[in-house]
Amino acid sequence: MLRKAGFAFALMLSLPTFASAWTVTAKIGSGAGTITRTSDNASVAKAATEAAKTAYFKVADDVYDVNGNLVSNAVASQTLTVAPTPGSYVVSSVVIDGVNKGNAAGDYTINNNGKNHTMVVYYTAATTSISVKQPVAGGGSVYVQRMANGVPYGPFSRTGLSSIKPGSTIRVFAAPNADYTVSTIAGASKTGLAGQIKFADVVATGQEVTASFALVDAVQARVLASTVATAVGSEVTLDFSKTTANGSSVTYTLDPLANVTFRQYSGNKAKFKATAAGSYVVKVTASNGTASSTVQTPAITVYAPGVYGSSVCVSCHNNRNNALVEEYKVSGHANNSHGPLCSSCHVPGTTMHVNTLPEAGKACLGCHNGNYSKQFDGVTHFSNISTATFKNISAAYVGPKGQGVNACNNCHFNLDPHGIGAANVETFTTNSDILSAWAESDHGKRNGLAWTPTVGAKGHDWRGSGVAGDFQKNIPSTDCVRCHTAAGFAQFFGSNFSNANRVDGTDSALFNSPLTCAGCHTTDPTAVNGSTTGIRRTAAITPVVFANQTSYSRSVGVQTFYNISTVDKVTSKTVKARITAKFPDVGDSNLCVSCHSARLSGSALVTAQANGLSMNNSSFQNSHYMAAAGVMYVKAGFTAFTSASAAFGTSTYGKSLTADNASTPDGIAGGVTSTHRKLGTMSIVNDHGITATSPLTAGGPCVACHMGYNRNAAKGHSLLIGEDANGDAYKTVCINCHTSEGSHNGPVAIAADGSNFAAAFLDPNKEAFIDSLDLAKYFLLKNYKISYNPDAYPYFYDENLPKKNGAMQAVTDWTRGGALDAPAALKLEGAAFNLNLLSREPAAYVHARSYTRRLVYDSIDFLDDGVINSSVVTNAKTATSATGSVSGTVVDVTGKFTADTAAYTLDNGTKSTLGTIMTNTSEGMLFINAWDRTTGKWNTSLGKPERP
Repeated sequence: MLRKAGFAFALMLSLPTFASAWTVTAKIGSGAGTITRTSDNASVAKAATEAAKTAYFKVADDVYDVNGNLVSNAVASQTLTVAPTPGSYVVSSVVIDGVNKGNAAGDYTINNNGKNHTMVVYYTAATTSISVKQPVAGGGSVYVQRMANGVPYGPFSRTGLSSIKPGSTIRVFAAPNADYTVSTIAGASKTGLAGQIKFADVVATGQEVTASFALVDAVQARVLASTVATAVGSEVTLDFSKTTANGSSVTYTLDPLANVTFRQYSGNKAKFKATAAGSYVVKVTASNGTASSTVQTPAITVYAPGVYGSSVCVSCHNNRNNALVEEYKVSGHANNSHGPLCSSCHVPGTTMHVNTLPEAGKACLGCHNGNYSKQFDGVTHFSNISTATFKNISAAYVGPKGQGVNACNNCHFNLDPHGIGAANVETFTTNSDILSAWAESDHGKRNGLAWTPTVGAKGHDWRGSGVAGDFQKNIPSTDCVRCHTAAGFAQFFGSNFSNANRVDGTDSALFNSPLTCAGCHTTDPTAVNGSTTGIRRTAAITPVVFANQTSYSRSVGVQTFYNISTVDKVTSKTVKARITAKFPDVGDSNLCVSCHSARLSGSALVTAQANGLSMNNSSFQNSHYMAAAGVMYVKAGFTAFTSASAAFGTSTYGKSLTADNASTPDGIAGGVTSTHRKLGTMSIVNDHGITATSPLTAGGPCVACHMGYNRNAAKGHSLLIGEDANGDAYKTVCINCHTSEGSHNGPVAIAADGSNFAAAFLDPNKEAFIDSLDLAKYFLLKNYKISYNPDAYPYFYDENLPKKNGAMQAVTDWTRGGALDAPAALKLEGAAFNLNLLSREPAAYVHARSYTRRLVYDSIDFLDDGVINSSVVTNAKTATSATGSVSGTVVDVTGKFTADTAAYTLDNGTKSTLGTIMTNTSEGMLFINAWDRTTGKWNTSLGKPERP
């Protein structure tokens, strides 16, 4: 028994001794909310209508055994979460052990210090406020009033209300002044009548409210013309000062009129000037932004200057010599700004008449001597102006100070000064057919943009735009002279494309000529008058053998460079790129290649970016214009949308965008082939039955198509396809290969004389080409907020930026505010580059159809979603039912890209003759979506790429 008792006592000694627990007494003194212990979610909650509530959060203290040894630690602390009822209450104060800890909701940790603790939390009802902002522009006042159960009550306030229960509705009143209406209240449209009070109910969230008002405007337009009879080129004052308006300042808009320019020289006056005779009525609209009024002038009769100044003579001779008067009315003499009048040549004597002139033509030199002043703007033959303010003068047929002038009838035979310059009587004595065709071409037009010298802002000193040095070795600071002047071109071509020095010498820098005969033909050294011969200039770079030695010449015909040299706007470092471009020796067509190859290529843009060109602040790099050779020989486009080694069907992306090495010196095996590149060379032999004796084997592709077989032909120098000596070029060239064309109505046979070739073949392809460029513009505008304006350099404008001085700002940030990294920004500019290149080469779809389709496709493939993923057809279908519009800029591709189940209808369900385009397949879709030429099916249905 004692043994058992001893055992029990020993056991008792080994058991722990338990101490008392410690407690936090938590109380919610007011309001509504909870106190929760985070360790076990024990909590106390109080509603707003309940009395104070208390909870006791108890935990154990330290535990020791009878020998004083610590067995287990007490809970060191308790964390209690204070949370008011959301949206209705907030914490007023938290008091722990009698100390106010603030009014923050959240966790509070209370430590064990051997004592019990207290926590008292006070919640109070939440409130908010609303403030009123009176309109700075005036027009009325804004008030707020409390509401209960949908009914406003209490006083109005112009400044705001406080102590509002969250979620309460407040009524906002807008009271307009006389002659004003309410426009918006608290951001919502609330238009009303003049003086009518409007209101809107809003939920109070601590916000500021206001309203806007609009003046009830009225405008009555009035206009007075200083005269109703004047001469071409003379200004008439239009006075709007009698216009009345209520409210804002008035602006005036004059409806455009053909052959009329307007110059607004003060706020309420403008100048009217007509460039052609006629009767004009000017419509004027006065507007103050919301109200407008329109009024018209009486008819203003404008006479040719000579007719106006010679009105006495004309009034009599109109009945006696009507044919002479009518000839005079349309002549250059009558329609220029400076005469001569009848009396200038027919000096009145006692009989008022002098009916004979000195030796025909030489009398003209009294005025036409080359020593012109500013008044002779636009004279055909001379440009010898020295004032820096003289702009937009035309190019000249005769050099500075009358050089080369003998008499007018050297060119103008059967000279009759009454009709000089009129289209129906102007003609030539020597080679009249060639000269007439040339003068009508873009090579001979004296007002062509390529030749017109201008001075000052946005001007061109073409003859002085060159520098010494070897073009084949250096990037020149300027080299316009080599293509924009006849002398500069002869110099450049004659030096094997190395000399691009200026050619102005002692001449006035303002003089320039079109591409005169001596540009392409050598000068006859024995001719007294310096006339040219029929011998054409020739050039070829040092022979370089390339693959197809039997079809093309074994030398490089033209070697040019795609150059960039610019100071980077970010780093201030000079960034350069220089890409060599070699074109085959294609005989007389070499004359065309060097100036129609582009000045800058997509590969140069890639190199410039790799060499440090910043994509977040750099101007658009322009390919230049009419780059037919650069496109035909597959050199000018931007192609770096993906790796050159990326697969494209059974080929690669790079091969599909590089010319083959059989037709170009720097081509590659397996590259793009082209029948059009073979034209005018021996390589065309046996192609579509063309024999070695055919005229299509000589002259190169440019001459073969644009000048005809006989290059001294009557109309060959017009350069128009279809005006060569042997008849229509469609007949002599095109229909050798293109004998029929598909349409929605079935196959169309090309007539033997080619008379329907343009309508059946070229026009639908042209439409599809233009539509595809519009699709690129659509995605460029929609996805990147960039608009394209081909009429305003630098052509690409940032729709994200505000106008500056009334004009759009050009794109310089190709990262679009950092949204694109540098490689993607380069592709964006590359897509823009291709759009501009092809827009400026209007026959790209003829010169290089496959290459052009791929440049367009790849550009759209990037622009539609920023990834090269063959998404063009899908996104084109979506775009075809939408219109892109940003800041008023619109690109409409509605209905232009639709696809049926196939491109062409199938015969017997298995084979297509490619004669009938499927009903719902558009020409635009045929251009961007590849289709099989055997079955007429879309490539994608045959497991092949949709990319052309």
